[in-house]
Amino acid sequence: MVEERTRRAARKRKPKPRLKYLILGLCALLAVAGALILFLPRKPDLAESNVALPFSAGDSFAVCDTGIAYHKDGAVHVLNASGDELWYADFAGDDVKLALSPSLAAAYTPSMLKVYDMKGKALFQREFLGTISAVSCSETLVCVCRRTPQGSDMTVIDASGADVNTIDMGAQNAVAFGVDDALKMIWILTLDTSAGTPVSRISTYTGGSTISGLITVDTHLVKGALFTPDEVYALGSTHVMCYDYKGAMASSQLVYGWNIHDVKMGASGKPLIVLTPPLKEGANAFEYPMARLISYGMSESLLYLPPQCFHVLLGNDRIYCFTPGTVYVYNLEGRQDESYPLGITIDRVGPVCGTRVLAFSGQDCYLVSLP
Repeated sequence: MVEERTRRAARKRKPKPRLKYLILGLCALLAVAGALILFLPRKPDLAESNVALPFSAGDSFAVCDTGIAYHKDGAVHVLNASGDELWYADFAGDDVKLALSPSLAAAYTPSMLKVYDMKGKALFQREFLGTISAVSCSETLVCVCRRTPQGSDMTVIDASGADVNTIDMGAQNAVAFGVDDALKMIWILTLDTSAGTPVSRISTYTGGSTISGLITVDTHLVKGALFTPDEVYALGSTHVMCYDYKGAMASSQLVYGWNIHDVKMGASGKPLIVLTPPLKEGANAFEYPMARLISYGMSESLLYLPPQCFHVLLGNDRIYCFTPGTVYVYNLEGRQDESYPLGITIDRVGPVCGTRVLAFSGQDCYLVSLP
């Protein structure tokens, strides 16, 4: 009798099949949720990846896609894109400036230039008459702009120290210049103020001292240029203009009333341009929270910027909008996708270095990851 009652009680305690399946299903859901938490990518914490750099905003520095050069305490230091020091070399002087490319580093004073490779080996040194006003490095060449009592010129030098080209600019002033390694072309943008109307000229050279292209703009000032194998885009104060290398204008895009904040060649082969309003007077933020994103000759969209935004940066497939404590990420259609706290308070954003960007907090300088 006792055994019969025990068997009956056990049968009563046996879980119902429906409840058993419910418990098993709940356990499976919990296991899947745990796996998702473990294996799905986490939103990056930018504060964990900030790199404090060993120089300040007041020091001379130069940035390229693969690293940073800075001058401090009588030495030139070169860092990689993660902020680790690669090498340093003694270089005394009070008015030292720098230029940098992935393969060459140049340090110069108003009268002397010294060029290094990326292992810190000094390649050559040269004294100049007159005053060195600016230097630019490419993969294999160094361009030196110089002012003399007779006018201005630009000397192009290879990595062995041999002259490649000398361009006489006369009374013109160099606004921007450099070497396009992909197009194997030297270019220079000048401004001529000797006549009543300022004239901007973009000159290109593809071999020796023979000019291969000349664009003249006398309607407004040109501040920069972009190049393709067949076209030159002049970034003007009121228009962005497309020319061929013979100087004939093919098209233009009105930008009057806005600042060209950033520009790069898009996937379409046409410039992608970000236009922003002026900064508020006495404040580090745009006058109104809106920017224009233009794909030249194709489309235009509006970016509704976050409050206190002061800098907009074009990435390869996204747009970064910086406020003092946060970077907001937009897609190329102008839609905000995500926001990331910086972990520091910044007031200025500098050039891009690899997958990071220089950011300044007062005099302190950091490398901040671009999510």
